[in-house]
Amino acid sequence: MNDKEFIQYYVDKLKTELKNFPNDFLPECEVRTISLPGKNILLGSELFGSFEIIDTAGNLVLTADDYSEAKYLLYTNRLHPLEVNLPEDESIREKCVKNYEKYLDRIVNDIMDTYDTKVENGKDKMKIANNVFNQLNLRRY
Repeated sequence: MNDKEFIQYYVDKLKTELKNFPNDFLPECEVRTISLPGKNILLGSELFGSFEIIDTAGNLVLTADDYSEAKYLLYTNRLHPLEVNLPEDESIREKCVKNYEKYLDRIVNDIMDTYDTKVENGKDKMKIANNVFNQLNLRRY
């Protein structure tokens, strides 16, 4: 198997088993609904402890109260929803984000381990993992 075949193999594998953030990580709790633009968003500048969430053109979309809220919104936006349920409790939000990041880290480790067994003379495992993440619109902040 070459690099291109491996990337396609792993993308197809993850499409069927990838957990959904936040639904698969969020316990039942009090939430508020936040509107999202339905397109790619990025982390902008920090201003007095708040974080800007911007679109790819640099326009301000939202302001997050803290870094965990910003990451929560960015992770939730993978499939470009128009609304998201944001936990009111900051500790629940932080735990959700940490658990999701551990999950993403396990995926990266699995990609690299599987790459070693399936690709002869493979060279850049991290580049392969990045390609898989990019094809699935996954980000790790």
